[in-house]
Amino acid sequence: MMRAMTIYPIVALLGLGTLGCEGTRHASPLITEYDENQASAELDFWHGLADEPVTTNNDAFHGLIELANETDPNTSYEQRVAWLTEQGLLDEGFDRPGDQAVLRGTVAQILCRILDIRGGLTMHLIGAHPRYATRELVFLEIMQPGTEQQALSGIEFVGTVSRAQDYDGRSP
Repeated sequence: MMRAMTIYPIVALLGLGTLGCEGTRHASPLITEYDENQASAELDFWHGLADEPVTTNNDAFHGLIELANETDPNTSYEQRVAWLTEQGLLDEGFDRPGDQAVLRGTVAQILCRILDIRGGLTMHLIGAHPRYATRELVFLEIMQPGTEQQALSGIEFVGTVSRAQDYDGRSP
């Protein structure tokens, strides 16, 4: 009887651990499908993003493509994933939904590739892995401290992109 009592808490903890596997979803991501010639729409995007509690994959990829390419020629999330993959900025097989909160590691990995940041010995050996890319951007003060598995709020993402622009001398 005593042995059975000690197993239940362990099983319960294991069960709770699996509940957090899916990332946070954002019910109303910003609209990124607008005429790219509308400068005011782009400003509205960046200002609106700063107020969001989380940055979605779709919104983050839109902003990162603009950083890399000056404009985002894509009209859908699927096109953004394909564009980033074709450019070698996003790993093949990326399968997270567009309305899911973007992970710091995903943003760091893409930024290291956009900015051609080589990092330390580990990044030289294995490339821009999300963990080491995040650590490198924290070291360079482009990204605020945190782990690669944490979501980015809108203001954190906007600040990270702004510091990345300063680092590289780019403008949006």
